[in-house]
Amino acid sequence: MGQSIGALFPLHLGLWCGNLLFRSLGPLTRRVSWHRVIKGPCYPPKAEAMRYVASHTSIPVPKIYAVHAEEDGFMYIVMAYVWGDTLAYCPRLFEILPMTAVSESGLSAQ
Repeated sequence: MGQSIGALFPLHLGLWCGNLLFRSLGPLTRRVSWHRVIKGPCYPPKAEAMRYVASHTSIPVPKIYAVHAEEDGFMYIVMAYVWGDTLAYCPRLFEILPMTAVSESGLSAQ
């Protein structure tokens, strides 16, 4: 017990079951257990970049458990689920910078 649906079933069946059990995390990310998600389809440099950042910097990135390569050149990454908002829901930097500058100046936005 405690294994990911993605570890128990073939990739596409794990994605299908994850869609039934959990809400969507976005167009390319599907939760498949309480602790894992599958991201994809994506290009191979995505996993390589995540592994590089994890091993060469202090920037926190989700742990990668497996990478499934498809015949069409795309791949699916099985990784740790990280609680919180996705970057798609976070405000964009250009949207918050002007308000930050205004609040630091002590002026009120009109």
